[in-house]
Amino acid sequence: MKKRILFLMLWVCIGLACKKSNTPNSALMGTWQWNYSIGGIAGQTITPMGNIVVLRLQPDSVFSVTVNGVQQTTGLYHTKVDSANHSILYLQGILAAFPFASPNGLVYQIQNNQLICDDHQVSDGFRHYFGRIGAL
Repeated sequence: MKKRILFLMLWVCIGLACKKSNTPNSALMGTWQWNYSIGGIAGQTITPMGNIVVLRLQPDSVFSVTVNGVQQTTGLYHTKVDSANHSILYLQGILAAFPFASPNGLVYQIQNNQLICDDHQVSDGFRHYFGRIGAL
């Protein structure tokens, strides 16, 4: 019986530590153009190399990524706030070909019409910079 109570308490604590948002942050929704990413072990900079890479986040929790206007991938996204009060964006089904494809999610912030995302829980991860190019 004690093991069941401890298990239940642990489950509740985990649930409280990482709350899923049912409604995505409205400031996050819109169309974002990936500009560059900085990071990795060598502190390198990655750019789209002449391509226009666009991330679109819709109110119905659907995202899409286009390259030069051609859709490359689509899927669902959701946000969570972790126990350290970080806002985390999860892009489910994103192709590993994109530098901002992080299985642990992206800790995001919005500053001056710029979406800044850090690879969540990756010690040598990248910081990705997107510029807003449209709202929904």
